Amino acid sequence: MGILKDLVKGDADDVHGMLQGVTPSSHRLTGGIVLADQHKNVLMRETANFHGNDYHVEKDLLSNLFTWSQSNGGAWTLPANSRVYLYVYNSPCTVCARVLKRTRAIWYNKGNVTVQWKFGFTVYYLKPRLNGHEDVNAANAAYNATGWAYKRV
Repeated sequence: MGILKDLVKGDADDVHGMLQGVTPSSHRLTGGIVLADQHKNVLMRETANFHGNDYHVEKDLLSNLFTWSQSNGGAWTLPANSRVYLYVYNSPCTVCARVLKRTRAIWYNKGNVTVQWKFGFTVYYLKPRLNGHEDVNAANAAYNATGWAYKRV
């Protein structure tokens, strides 16, 4: 994922650090998203954290991408050959893996066929955590099904 991966991971790590000692550890699940054009120029850069509700970090970040598209070319429109990089410290849970798959499919079906979708994470999100994957193999299978390229970083 390279330079943009480092940028988005650094943003998320910064937010996580700012929240230490301020919020409970369960609410410090942070993430970041970067949208870059085909030349890796950053067009959008956002961070988010989980607030203890059903609106997970991934959903928050993807809604920011949609909002950006509304203001820059029209709803569901991204620049040709652009790249979406999403980073979350804990890998997407079972619910968010389905959201990633569905979201990519919607963007693709709206004509964004040349967009590259990538996500990275540091720690696998597994059971016994709520909505955790059974094991690493089950998590990888779920992530393969999303259509996103992914990497543990």
